[in-house]
Amino acid sequence: MEGAGTDLDPATKDTTIREKEESILNRLTDGYYGSGEILAGNWNGSGMRSHYYEAYRQIDRAITLDLGQLSHIESLSFHMQEGLGWGISAPSMVTYFLSEDGVTFHRVGRVSRFDAVKDEDPDHYYSVVENGKEVNCQSYYFTLDGLNYNARYVKVAFELTGTWAFADELEVRGTAAPSDTAETLPDTPGTDYEVVNKYAWTDQARGIQHEALAYAGHWFSSAGGALQTSQKTVEELLPMVGYVDEEGNITDKFFESVTFLSHGYTPNLDTPDDDTDYHNLIYVSSTMTSNPNAAQMCATAEDWQTYLDFLFHYGEGTGTAYNLDALNEAVALVKEATGDADYKVGVKIAFYPPILCQDAFGTLPGGTHSLNFAVSDTNPAQQALADRMEASRWYLDTVIREFKAKGYENLRLDGFYWYDEVMHYDVDPLVLETVQGVTDYVHSLENGAYQIYWIPFYQSSGFRAWKTFGFDYAIMQPNYAFDANASEQRIADTAALCKKYGLGIEMEFGGINDKYISQFRSYLTQGADDKLAYQNNSLIAWYTGTWGIAETSQNVSGTRYIYDAMHDFFSGIPTEMEKPVKNLAAAGTLTLEADNVKNTEEFNKLLQALPKLVDGNEKAGAWNDSYVKINANHAQGPFTLTADLGGIGQVERVALGSVSNPGWGIGAPDSVSYSVSQDGQTWKELGTVTYAQAEISPGAANGFETVEYVLKLDAAEKARYIRAEFGHGLDASKDPAAPYTWLGVDEFTVNGTAPLASGEGIASMGNHNVGKRKCPEQ
Repeated sequence: MEGAGTDLDPATKDTTIREKEESILNRLTDGYYGSGEILAGNWNGSGMRSHYYEAYRQIDRAITLDLGQLSHIESLSFHMQEGLGWGISAPSMVTYFLSEDGVTFHRVGRVSRFDAVKDEDPDHYYSVVENGKEVNCQSYYFTLDGLNYNARYVKVAFELTGTWAFADELEVRGTAAPSDTAETLPDTPGTDYEVVNKYAWTDQARGIQHEALAYAGHWFSSAGGALQTSQKTVEELLPMVGYVDEEGNITDKFFESVTFLSHGYTPNLDTPDDDTDYHNLIYVSSTMTSNPNAAQMCATAEDWQTYLDFLFHYGEGTGTAYNLDALNEAVALVKEATGDADYKVGVKIAFYPPILCQDAFGTLPGGTHSLNFAVSDTNPAQQALADRMEASRWYLDTVIREFKAKGYENLRLDGFYWYDEVMHYDVDPLVLETVQGVTDYVHSLENGAYQIYWIPFYQSSGFRAWKTFGFDYAIMQPNYAFDANASEQRIADTAALCKKYGLGIEMEFGGINDKYISQFRSYLTQGADDKLAYQNNSLIAWYTGTWGIAETSQNVSGTRYIYDAMHDFFSGIPTEMEKPVKNLAAAGTLTLEADNVKNTEEFNKLLQALPKLVDGNEKAGAWNDSYVKINANHAQGPFTLTADLGGIGQVERVALGSVSNPGWGIGAPDSVSYSVSQDGQTWKELGTVTYAQAEISPGAANGFETVEYVLKLDAAEKARYIRAEFGHGLDASKDPAAPYTWLGVDEFTVNGTAPLASGEGIASMGNHNVGKRKCPEQ
């Protein structure tokens, strides 16, 4: 796995992965096809799995085969597995290279997932039923025929689109001896990705350096919940464009550009009273390929118009400004406070790609037929592309017309954002032509007045070719704050890739707790050049899970830290970025009590696992050993978890994390109740957080949710003891009074000011000249 064409480099500290994979490369040429039965009790590497070469995570692979002599190459084929239910994905594209000397490689062709041929041999297919659902592994041939070249070295390169890639055979067909009639190897480079060794620069974005993402639209606050509307107000948007101090004064400008984008859904206008009936604005490839109702669910022309009406006209006539109207008013307040009468904030609007599975988009105003984006026997590629472009031009023109009609005094329409985070070579044969058609049209409008940019997710398909697609700039998101398995190395790897291919970097912030604050600090302290952070004119996009920074920047210590850290970062102010809140529970001792203990020996083992609750290792959304796993056979409950801080401190926030996967018999608590005490005898109730009020997000695996029961106090409470009371979640589908089999709890965080240890002196108290006194413990 050496040579040009791969970003799996020893410099990224992936040598362990490289050494393991190189040791099994011979499986690609042993002539043995696997059956796909890699999960039949032998995921430990024995059995059928031992016949596959396997690539794990990270970026792409380039595997070179030395044939031993110059030979005539007529056909190349790579045989790969796909089992989406297990995180095994066939690549979106396989690229083949040939070389005579092993030094200079020539690209001879590519095969997309869309053009790969499904292996119909039943011996190469495996299926099993898990939790009542069929999960399967099947095979695909990525075959390139019709070649007529002499070469000694064959290279196959591919990107990982999932957690794993499994391949069992690399076939090279031809004759061992070279041919006198072979064609000259094509004069194509080993890669068509420009290596610029420079982050995206502000001149690409016409001076914009910090881009904030503002989600406004329709969304699901929890799995299985109802579709809700989230509209942005002046109060929510003001801290996005102005730096508001703790007294509520606007003291500086903040983000200079805001991208508006939806959560990805619109209500079905045919059933406006049914908040469970909705359309998707955008799909990912797995949704398109695995959902039999995809064509009926995906967005129509009516849905696109609904979103634009929401963005430009929501709340008109009510006396309250929302969305773009609200941003215009928020910027007006910043202009007044800073005395800059000419100041404007740039705006970009998300563009929702016309996707392959939509075959009944609807007829546009003045149109002659319902548009069809799908490629089929009755709708050839040329017509599908024409319909996609007609819809795209209508959407872009409508945005510009609506924006101008509003006459915003404080906003400037800078352009658009391509909403999808991956280029679906694997399912859409027109992806390149579609994107290039849209970017070309954007650039043709009003003499190049508008731009369009893209934010691919970490190592997503096509990220290196962002210039080929026609974007003015691209910004990669590391997916660090939302991946419990990601180490800080992810940040450095992302930065190296961004710098190599000329992308900017997205900064993520997932929530207000110790874990996310710690991860956010990693962005800001990873270094200035060869790692992530900051160059004076590099492009950065900022995203938070709920935009809690804007909404609560004045009254939550954790949020205030992030908010202030951002401002320091913008202003170039050196800072140590020290966390203002600590997990006080981690410094104390934990106890767990339960009613109706059924097995004392097993329950005592739970007590030995309590340190996991304060180890900072929050493996979100997967059933693993970071959780304290409570079985219904341990105790019926309820349970009482108590933290003794060892002294009286100030408690500002408490939270207990849990996990839910009803299909696995794992139920999060119906509620968690918190109380505090100074003496361990008299308790004061702080409040109860129900499951409906908890912060819920999808986990790392199908069916999992992370559930955090967060209680933020309006005023700090003095306490030495903090108690959380909870029970097994109840499985209403079986018996309303019966608990789920498993309960998993992870981090127990108590944020605030740590207690002063007995006899500890006061080294400093601001400007108060009190010297170094002894103080009582309290």
